[in-house]
Amino acid sequence: SINGHALFRARDIKGAQGFELWISDGTEEGTHLLKDIYPGVEHGMPEPVEHAVFRDTLFFRGNDGQSGAELWISDGTETGTRLVKDINPGTESSEPGIFAATDSHVYFQATNGVTGEELWVSDGSNEGTQIVLDIEPGSGGSKPYAIQAAGDRVYFTAEDTQHGGELWVSDGTATGTKLVRDIVRGRDGSWPRHKAAIGGKLVFTANDGVHGIELWITDGTAEGTMLLKDIHPERGPNPSSDPQGLTAVGDLLFFVVNDAKHGAELWKSDGSNSGTALVKDIFPGPASSRPNGLTAFGNRLFFQAEDGTHGLELWVSDGTVDGTYLFADLNPGEASSSPHEFVPLNDDRIFFVATHPTFGKVLHSTRPADPVPQVYANVQGPSQLTRATIAGIGPCIYFVGDDGMRGRELWYVDAVHQPALVKDILSNHAAGSEPGDLTAVGDRLYFDADDGTHGRELFKTDGSGASTSLVQDLQMPASREKR
Repeated sequence: SINGHALFRARDIKGAQGFELWISDGTEEGTHLLKDIYPGVEHGMPEPVEHAVFRDTLFFRGNDGQSGAELWISDGTETGTRLVKDINPGTESSEPGIFAATDSHVYFQATNGVTGEELWVSDGSNEGTQIVLDIEPGSGGSKPYAIQAAGDRVYFTAEDTQHGGELWVSDGTATGTKLVRDIVRGRDGSWPRHKAAIGGKLVFTANDGVHGIELWITDGTAEGTMLLKDIHPERGPNPSSDPQGLTAVGDLLFFVVNDAKHGAELWKSDGSNSGTALVKDIFPGPASSRPNGLTAFGNRLFFQAEDGTHGLELWVSDGTVDGTYLFADLNPGEASSSPHEFVPLNDDRIFFVATHPTFGKVLHSTRPADPVPQVYANVQGPSQLTRATIAGIGPCIYFVGDDGMRGRELWYVDAVHQPALVKDILSNHAAGSEPGDLTAVGDRLYFDADDGTHGRELFKTDGSGASTSLVQDLQMPASREKR
């Protein structure tokens, strides 16, 4: 979504261009090739690529056939869609990727053909696009990954021959880019992975070679980088608690670990050793409750878990023992409802998919104070829950589902009404139009669908059947994939 328009990758109707960057305002006449980056039938965007949006500008990897795969930007205009810099001069590619935007810059991995893959920074200008630091001198490169924005800095994992894979921090300057701490002395590295910010600090997972993969915390200094807690203190072939699902809720970080006593259970941390603790042994003993789908909703956490009696069901936690409880046994008994795809509509209602004992896999919603979640039984197999706004209605959840008559089509639901069919795009077909790639752009939803005539193409809707239509038939009929 750039300046109220949808930017997307597609091929043209005549096959005169390859995969290129297109733009749409939701009308047929307003949907067109934005720029033929690689003139002719070759691909300017050969595959769906990573990207970042920074100050209403799209940063992405493009190939014009002369400069190789390089850093491009677009503000939604043809003249504003341009090569930023030929980082690896000539026809060779710098292959920019792993983008992360801060308040002032976009960071990414790239190679200039001399230094190997290193961290680069850009403000969208040629002169403002430069290598941050040659961390691993020579052509090997430090191969930065897991780039995490934190305010006006980024944390990332990089590898050099002296330290191995360790945590680094950068403010976009060479002097402000440094190894945070050499957690494992020598070349082995601690290989930091999952990262999340709480209380102005970064929490991440790393392996110091002694404690296994555990939770660490840093303020960006070596002195302020430490093991948060050895959650799995037992040594042996697998000494790691291996924290997963790091999810911030206010000033608390929730995650799932196995401490070798309680199985895989829900834990929390306030950033201190004493404040890092088991929330509750949901499945008592060494068995695991298998918390999954951790989702922040207001000041609480919603997730699925199993207590050994009720199957995988809906749980909620505020970080306290008493405030962590089975919210609803949606499929009573040992059977599981397996709630998933949690999407908050607003501060007061959250939607999700779960299995009902009578209606099967259907849409549910609840408010924190509701004793029983609401069940929407008229649509089966909902998926791709996407929050958006409909003019005159307000916040809603679009989703794809099957009412047993039309196949899989596009629906929406709000906080008050039952789900409503947006439009039967492919009538009289058991499979339906099977919408995909639901993407909200302002008050409009874009998606791809197959109406049985044009193949899988770009559609849009404002929430009503009258506003739901094929935006443009982009691909030539001879190359369409048959149903």
